[in-house]
Amino acid sequence: MSEQDSVVPPPPQSGQTSGGTSGLAIASLVLGILTFLLCGPFAGIAAIICGHMALYRIKQSDALLPGKGMAVAGLIMGYTGTVLTILLVFGGMLAAILLPAVSRAREAARRVQCQNNLKQIGLACAMYAGEHQGGMPGSLAELYPEYAPSLEIFVCPSAEDKTGNPAHINEWTSYEFAPSDVKWDDQRDKIICQDNAEYHLPTGRNHLFGDGHVEFQRSGDYRERSPADSMAEQLEAEEDSDESTNPAVR
Repeated sequence: MSEQDSVVPPPPQSGQTSGGTSGLAIASLVLGILTFLLCGPFAGIAAIICGHMALYRIKQSDALLPGKGMAVAGLIMGYTGTVLTILLVFGGMLAAILLPAVSRAREAARRVQCQNNLKQIGLACAMYAGEHQGGMPGSLAELYPEYAPSLEIFVCPSAEDKTGNPAHINEWTSYEFAPSDVKWDDQRDKIICQDNAEYHLPTGRNHLFGDGHVEFQRSGDYRERSPADSMAEQLEAEEDSDESTNPAVR
């Protein structure tokens, strides 16, 4: 036997297969693909681990073990899929937190715009009263266009109502207005106009008082009454006052 024939070849290193691709590289590539298909970080983490192990063993084999490209592809897809999954999760959580806050902010803005509408209606009523010996208009339609030049103030931004025929404002307006024979200056503490439904969140209505200020009140925080009820209460109080000061009236 020759000396050349007696040389025993070295055993293959760990992870090296004769002519075969690294199994860890294949596993990394497959798991990287599953990361995108299943949108799960667990497959991505496994792809990253297998990819690094495959590259280490390929390096240890002096690049004799094939599969480096698969390992690199698995690493890229594993890292990318994991990062995207984390971003999607945190993005969804952030959206779930911010959307209600944005919705509340938009509703607050609409509520403020509604209050501005009522303030303009109150100002129009005051100008009307100044030219009619303190009398109140019979309806909101009497305010347009001389005292209220814009139809938009008769529609609450939170309502589904839209501006319509100026001659029929009372049919499409979002506000409830009670005509009264009581003088403007005698109902400063009374509600003269309000939302005709609870449009705003938290559930409640905007109220215009006779002194021109507008106040939002939640349901349950005030006794349910319409502007017409307020006018009736005031008339009743004035009659009681007249009877107490003038007994001959009884």
